[in-house]
Amino acid sequence: MVTLGAYIGDRGCAAALAVDGRVVSAVSNTSGHYARGRKALPSAWVEQILNLSDLDACDISSIVLAEDGPPAEHHELAAALGGKPIIRVARVHADAAQLRGEAGDGIVLTVDGGFEGHSAIFAKSGGTLRCLQSIPGMRDMFHMAESVAAALGDDTGEPWSILESCYGNTEESIETAVNAALWAEDASIHVDEPAVERLLADARQRCPAPLEARDSVHVGVQRTRAALATSTLNRIGDVLSDIARNTQTATGGEFLGFGGSAFESAALTARVASRIEAAVFAPVPERIGAALGAALLPHESPAKLRHLSLGPTYSDQEIKADLENCRLDYVYEPDWTKLLTRSSDLLHSGATLAWFQGNLEFGERSCGSRSILCDPSSQYARENVNVFLLHRDVSAPLPVSIATAAAPNPSRGLHAVRFVYVSGSCLADRRSQMTSAIDRYGRCLMHVTDEAATPELHRLLDLHNARTGVPGLINVPLTQAGCLARTPRDAVREAFGSATDALVIGRFLVSKDYWLLRSRSS
Repeated sequence: MVTLGAYIGDRGCAAALAVDGRVVSAVSNTSGHYARGRKALPSAWVEQILNLSDLDACDISSIVLAEDGPPAEHHELAAALGGKPIIRVARVHADAAQLRGEAGDGIVLTVDGGFEGHSAIFAKSGGTLRCLQSIPGMRDMFHMAESVAAALGDDTGEPWSILESCYGNTEESIETAVNAALWAEDASIHVDEPAVERLLADARQRCPAPLEARDSVHVGVQRTRAALATSTLNRIGDVLSDIARNTQTATGGEFLGFGGSAFESAALTARVASRIEAAVFAPVPERIGAALGAALLPHESPAKLRHLSLGPTYSDQEIKADLENCRLDYVYEPDWTKLLTRSSDLLHSGATLAWFQGNLEFGERSCGSRSILCDPSSQYARENVNVFLLHRDVSAPLPVSIATAAAPNPSRGLHAVRFVYVSGSCLADRRSQMTSAIDRYGRCLMHVTDEAATPELHRLLDLHNARTGVPGLINVPLTQAGCLARTPRDAVREAFGSATDALVIGRFLVSKDYWLLRSRSS
């Protein structure tokens, strides 16, 4: 059976192809695509993912479209596939379907992080999902989160970003007030709105400067902001954990899975993981991840999603043609060990390295194919990446990719497709070599590389660790116009239009500094 799963939304669209229960190719874009004034999936994408799998449109058995809201007509998608009928499903169902391939029976809880507060609890039996209920009070809980975010200066209506950026230490008085304002009972959520108003009024009163002042240098303001954001995210995580536990107790089973865009927040995910050790999270919590679940829904025995390297790859000949068309000087190194050694030398010297290798990964995060890398042992790495490269606050968390051999012990909970928070104390004697990656609260946002999915980065990490003793590398996405660099030309545009020093693309090394490029070319 061959199925096409798709998601089309205002903030992105995606398509995935599943063959006999396994996702074989997928593409995504975090900006909406419109055709004749309506949301549509680019027909070129459908053709691309079919070509990646050596299939034709006539081979597709069914099309499953995950939708945010009310049904809409998608003539463009139907026409691109020979008029085949489209099966429509709710996005929360498709989000849960990402976990159908996981072993065990139990509960899957999906939570949309948007204002609508769509949520559902599914019973999982093998690869089968059955919707048990929505979660009463979810919209009220998100309204509380939005109120707290607005008090902290958010004006976007998307609370997770500012709550995540302020996440740190809590204070007992604020934590107690938040816990009293929000709680779970059985599988329902309750919010005391007057208590929320009193909480925010007290927080404003205790601050010597405006609470919404993000750049305030007053320690009291920053502590209050951190305590408010941290207590809110922690309490939301506790409430969701309690609901999952209560439902599991009532229905049985050992599996506890979580999905939906609310879990884009690494801090929220970390809180739930600390409460439920065996919790499993959907590989792609962002809305576009629904395309993966949609593709798997019609299959009786879906396979586990082990990696996200599902997009196109480019040969050395194609890369060389683009480099020469851009009139760039480069060094071609056919020996991988020599190329990786030179890359390690550049990183150890403090350089910021753009990295373009292998298959394009699905989604917004890069786990090693489209990355910008930096050595975290450098005292300037945090400033170089956060301030000069990403133009954001210097204290923002820096994700780190680490090789399996260097993973901290215990490494349970570290994933190949997600970055998760771990305590800096887990790094033991390696902590001094990860200085720039550990935040002021002693945490590190980390993931373990998958040798099968990103073998080039895996080898680089192993070699760099052996040569320098640094167990991991700062890894932020190599993006072009907000999306992962899809083509070699996208990688060139981003590398030469940002604060990177060099680009390693396939077996080619390209540098902005001619003498740096040629000094070790032999």
